[in-house]
Amino acid sequence: MLRKNLIIEIGGRKYQIQGSVGKGGPSQVFKAYIDSDPDQLVALKVQNPPSPWEFHMYRQLDCRIKESQRSSFGLAQRVHVYSDYSILVCDYLSNGTLHDVIKSQAKLGNGKGMEELLRMHYSIEMLYMLETLHNKNKRIHSLIQEQALGVARVSVLSIGVEE
Repeated sequence: MLRKNLIIEIGGRKYQIQGSVGKGGPSQVFKAYIDSDPDQLVALKVQNPPSPWEFHMYRQLDCRIKESQRSSFGLAQRVHVYSDYSILVCDYLSNGTLHDVIKSQAKLGNGKGMEELLRMHYSIEMLYMLETLHNKNKRIHSLIQEQALGVARVSVLSIGVEE
């Protein structure tokens, strides 16, 4: 599909692919530079079939969550929808996701998995996320899994709404 250093133009912007950072279900996420500038790092989530709904839900987060709480969630900059796929342009989570942390703990081979304090920290973060998303009966439901939970910041990558 997309290979390292490939430059693609989407919506008038050029993105230089830096590699794949994750794959799951119908989507794959790539790290990319905007206009080959390493200071402008984004994540490109390519979904097949196309999914404009997710971008809409990010806009709902912008409208429904207080600005002071909004930084705890991932940000989508734009979406490009085509007949057979879509590309969601998001902020890149430089610290990775909880899934990345779990995989790195497994590679250490200590047999214990993640330390108890880290498990508690991420459990609290997920509860905070749920509380924020359900505040004032404006329920926004999320696929909450380790691939979608950013380290040091909560990132919602697959979301839906219940009115």
